[in-house]
Amino acid sequence: MGDAKSAAQCWARRLCLSFLFVALACGYAPRAVAEDSTTPAPLPTFPEARSLIDQALALWDTSKRIPSLTETDLQAKALLERVVNEFAGTQEAAEALRHLGFGHYYKHLPEEAVTYWNRLFSEYPTSPQCATGWLDMGEYYFNLGDFASATRCCTNIIAKFADTDQGHQAFIDRAFVSMAALDYQAAAEDLKHASETDVNPERRAKAVFSCFCRRPGSPPVLAESGMRYGEEDLG
Repeated sequence: MGDAKSAAQCWARRLCLSFLFVALACGYAPRAVAEDSTTPAPLPTFPEARSLIDQALALWDTSKRIPSLTETDLQAKALLERVVNEFAGTQEAAEALRHLGFGHYYKHLPEEAVTYWNRLFSEYPTSPQCATGWLDMGEYYFNLGDFASATRCCTNIIAKFADTDQGHQAFIDRAFVSMAALDYQAAAEDLKHASETDVNPERRAKAVFSCFCRRPGSPPVLAESGMRYGEEDLG
């Protein structure tokens, strides 16, 4: 019985080899496995566009503490607009849109800010700049008291950029938004996730501290929150 089984296996191997040799002789080649196309290719970069952004940020640094829009701000805006228009489709164009959004928001021009943010999200949906843009937009809605929209901004970051610094920060930001909305269960879940998974020790400690120190009925004070709200630097 064993000899018959061994003979059958040997015959099967020989048959397979015969088919393979015939196939190769006829020019057959194994079908290549398609590469995973889920990860988008990085946007191109241009040194000239980078230089324009650096010039704009230098101008912003001289006028950012003036609450209204200044002539210097307009010069910075013109440089960033050049990047958006002349270097469309690049990493710098996406970054310029983010700076334009935050700059207008910081200068108390939220409608213009939202327009630039939405352009960033629609024209460069896979750019890492979107993650920071969502954080900025979430700040705007948080300060407006629109906690549902602020939560959506954080959720967008978590869904699309979970493994980035902004993705980890979004869990903490969303928790503080939930506490402001008196949804302590949702806040606890996000803080627990952050305290267990965040690789940044400072953010992880902040999440652990918040888990133990917050009390129902006491929504977070903006200045105490873990959110990046109130930052002045465009970069």
